[in-house]
Amino acid sequence: MKSLDKDSRTEVAATKLLLAKKGLETHEAFQSLIEASPLALIALDRDTNILLWSPAAGRMFGWGDLELVGNPPPMIPKDKQAEFRSLWNRVLNGEEFSGTEVSCRKKDGSPIEVSMSSAPLRNKHNNISGIMAIFEDITAWKQAIEAQQESEMRYRTLVERMNEGFLFVDNDDIIKFANDQFLKLPGYSREEIFGKAAGELFFAESDLEALKKRNRRIRASIADRYEIKMRTKSGGLIWVEISSIPVYNAAGKVIGRAGIYTDITERKRAEEDLRKSYKELGVLNARLQSVKDEESARIAKGVNAELRRTLAPFKRGLISIRKKLPKNQKALLKKTKSMEQSLGKVLERVQRILAGAPDGKK
Repeated sequence: MKSLDKDSRTEVAATKLLLAKKGLETHEAFQSLIEASPLALIALDRDTNILLWSPAAGRMFGWGDLELVGNPPPMIPKDKQAEFRSLWNRVLNGEEFSGTEVSCRKKDGSPIEVSMSSAPLRNKHNNISGIMAIFEDITAWKQAIEAQQESEMRYRTLVERMNEGFLFVDNDDIIKFANDQFLKLPGYSREEIFGKAAGELFFAESDLEALKKRNRRIRASIADRYEIKMRTKSGGLIWVEISSIPVYNAAGKVIGRAGIYTDITERKRAEEDLRKSYKELGVLNARLQSVKDEESARIAKGVNAELRRTLAPFKRGLISIRKKLPKNQKALLKKTKSMEQSLGKVLERVQRILAGAPDGKK
């Protein structure tokens, strides 16, 4: 270990004295604090040479105190020297910093992101004699933040490029986010809807109770899909199909719902036009059937009358012949009577056929 000169030993003593004023009156207490601190503690003199290098600093950056005391901090990359020198000078001028994020390097050359808090060290004359710095490793936290930001960026890009409207509201139905496609549906700007209750803004009062029941289903982790009329900024109404799902926080608790909104106004209009067409077709078919029935009845009546007029002379002839035949011509009388009856049956069958009833012939 490099021996300290008189001034350096004085600075270490001043550091110990400063900490002692915080209630750490003994060297043992001071050493216990340094040894137990989970954060890296570093003390620098006015030339920014290391006076104190805690065990946590060794674990964080990879260098031991035997390598560093009396030397400049080695964890500062060359391209960051000017940035750190500017910070140190401001501390030496009496400023304090807390939570300043800076990039450093470890002994093996790998990068490390740290949060640095620093304050001036003062001697017994209250003059600034150095710097006390505390470093916290935030590499994992920064990576998690970057990963989260990247994930959020992908999510936002996906949401913004959707062909459907996307709306997120909290459990109180307060609007927290809407993509551009959603804003086109009612015609509002983002500023006009943010922080307002979605149900009251977009839907009729008569639908609110049903919507509240659906929202309770979402809070119970039940997804939903339904069609409803939506009110626009201009006061008009459009039909939308909403696919709604619960949104959870990291603890698995439902914090709101996300809805995908699809404009189905044209589809609804087409369905309504189709229903009207079916109804009109039914009316027309009924009218055609009525006309057909009337015309069939008229034709049947005419055919029946014409047929009777045509066959009537034959029937009268048969009757006349039968009356003139001698009674001893039983076979001939029977034949003429049979022909007369057959002629009557023909007329009856024709009448039934024209009326649309089965003629009963097998």
